[in-house]
Amino acid sequence: MTTEYLKLIFISFIGKTQKDEYEYKLYYSETPDKVWRDDYAEQAPSTCSIEDLIPNTEDYYATIRAVSDKKINLIQDNSCFSIQDCMDGIISIAWVDNNDGTYSGLKYGSSYKDSTDFLYKIGFDFKELVEVNKDKKNEEEVVIEEEDEEEKNPFENNDPDDLDNDDLEKIYSGEF
Repeated sequence: MTTEYLKLIFISFIGKTQKDEYEYKLYYSETPDKVWRDDYAEQAPSTCSIEDLIPNTEDYYATIRAVSDKKINLIQDNSCFSIQDCMDGIISIAWVDNNDGTYSGLKYGSSYKDSTDFLYKIGFDFKELVEVNKDKKNEEEVVIEEEDEEEKNPFENNDPDDLDNDDLEKIYSGEF
C-alpha cells in the first residue's frame, strides 16, 4: 500500500501492553477535509466517549499501531478545545513535553511520513499497518504488513541521525 497520500486524522490510546508500554492507534485518511463526527464542533473531546471521537470507518483509509514507554498527550483528553479546533490547526492532535518548557506536536492532517518520523524520533516502534477493506460491507480490516518480532526496530542500536538514505527509504517504504 502506498502511504504517500495518507494524512493523520486521529490518534487513540489503546492501553498499556504487557511490557508496560503505551499503545496507540493512528488513523489516516486520503481526504482529511471530509472527516466529520457530530461531537467535533462544540464539545471538548474529554467530555465525549471514545466511540464518538474515533472517525467513522468510511472516513479513514488505514491505521497503524505504535508503542513506546513514553506517554503522549492526545486531543481526546483535552477539556478546553474541540476536535474542530484541532482540524483548524489551533491545537495539535498529539504532543509531547520536551522537558524544557516547550512542546512538540503533530498537527491534524500531518502526512504519514511526517507523523511516523516524529514518533520514531521520540522512541516509538510500529506494529502493523492496516488498510480498511472498502469492498466488504462488514468493514473487515485486512492486515497489509506485520513485522516479525525481531524486525520491529532494526536500527534500535543506532542513532537515527546516523542512518543513511537507503536505511531511511527502507523505513518509509516499510521494508525494514
